[in-house]
Amino acid sequence: MSLNLPAPLGGNPPRSSTLFVLVLVPLLRALGAGRELPSEIPPADSLERRHFAIRFVQDYLRQDLPSDSAAIDWVSRRPDVTESFKQAHAKLLREARKAQPDLGLEFDPILDAQDWPTGALDWKMDLPQGAMLLCVRDRPDITLSVRIVHRRHRLALDGIGVIRIADSLRAKR
Repeated sequence: MSLNLPAPLGGNPPRSSTLFVLVLVPLLRALGAGRELPSEIPPADSLERRHFAIRFVQDYLRQDLPSDSAAIDWVSRRPDVTESFKQAHAKLLREARKAQPDLGLEFDPILDAQDWPTGALDWKMDLPQGAMLLCVRDRPDITLSVRIVHRRHRLALDGIGVIRIADSLRAKR
């Protein structure tokens, strides 16, 4: 869109950059002054990542996975999980079973726990490296570290529990 402004006395019409600086910048500043979003409102992308992480964990908790192979199969069929995560998950479970055929890991590596209480999940806080901490609503001391990434214009789980989560970002036990 161009503005057809009359030429000023004695010369050339004003350049659009001059017009922008002299008119629009002060106007935009005046309109936006003091209208910052409160810091407790996360950006839309952050909310989407939080909801994605909670939905994944809820879906996982609904599964009846009686064996390591059932867990590997369930994760491998998920289109919302990165290939790196799928490989790390399978490798961890297979190596643990090989090292201790009767016991395996003795805990759930996705939940980073032996058992998990029932109850709604909530976001607790964002962590470095794109990770976040979830917690059980009625038990905020029970937490789970999750990392969600963008892959092929979609969100995907790339780390959770002890899988592909740095020790420094894992939930404290």
